[in-house]
Amino acid sequence: MSGITVTVKNPGGDFRKTTEVDLDMRLGDFREAAQQLANKSGVTSHLLFEKNNKPVNEDDTFADAGIESGTVFILISDDQGG
Repeated sequence: MSGITVTVKNPGGDFRKTTEVDLDMRLGDFREAAQQLANKSGVTSHLLFEKNNKPVNEDDTFADAGIESGTVFILISDDQGG
């Protein structure tokens, strides 16, 4: 499968990870992987697009959502207050 490079970060800026993902990966699976990388596995989290602060549809794949290389996501954890 072909892949794109995306970045996920938290609002505080102390976690930021750029990685390559397959276009057929579900956004929900990506959120779960990002939570593990950020040591937030046991915390309810949400993934937002940085450019518009809108939540992702976790059932979509990167291809379904039309996500392009260079997209930045924000990982919001409930323990961060929002």
